[in-house]
Amino acid sequence: MKDEIVNAFLLSFTDSGIVQSITGQLQKNYGKEGSEVIVDNCQVNIFGGFAPASQTAVELSKALGSRTVMSGSISKGKNDPTQSLQMIERPLMTPDELKTMPKGGFIVMKTGVHPMQVQLRLFLDWGIRFKQPYEVPEKAQRKVAYANKDELEAAILKKHPAPVPSRPERSQPPFREERAPLPRRPMFRERPGDD
Repeated sequence: MKDEIVNAFLLSFTDSGIVQSITGQLQKNYGKEGSEVIVDNCQVNIFGGFAPASQTAVELSKALGSRTVMSGSISKGKNDPTQSLQMIERPLMTPDELKTMPKGGFIVMKTGVHPMQVQLRLFLDWGIRFKQPYEVPEKAQRKVAYANKDELEAAILKKHPAPVPSRPERSQPPFREERAPLPRRPMFRERPGDD
């Protein structure tokens, strides 16, 4: 898929990718550098629906940037109150604020525009209807069957029969070991004096 993404950028194609987790899914499949290249080349990013332990919310909070806010305190003494004011840096949205966004709340980040917090209709409200519900077959409990050696061999041979030779081969006689002939001995012994 890496080559497809590179080719899409080189040929100026528009592509829409959906990932559930930048830090998990993208970095697992493409590594840290590869996932950064993909995210950096996305012109529009829509974020929303963060899980309670989401690392993507932490990454997005950093990407959104920060703002300077005035913070202070007032304390009353015996004679006069004391006021303390200071300017501090605060993230535009903290990871906790991102995780607690209401349903349908999203952060849209587009190139050349400040990030926006928007309410979008969920895809269920878009009017898309399927002819029949999509069902995934249950694979949690499968029937287990046991077979003996003969049944396994028969099933394998049925599925993968032995190849039949295209032309008959000549049969060769079995290999015989050649032995030196034994010396010939007479059947009867000659007796001395039988001439």
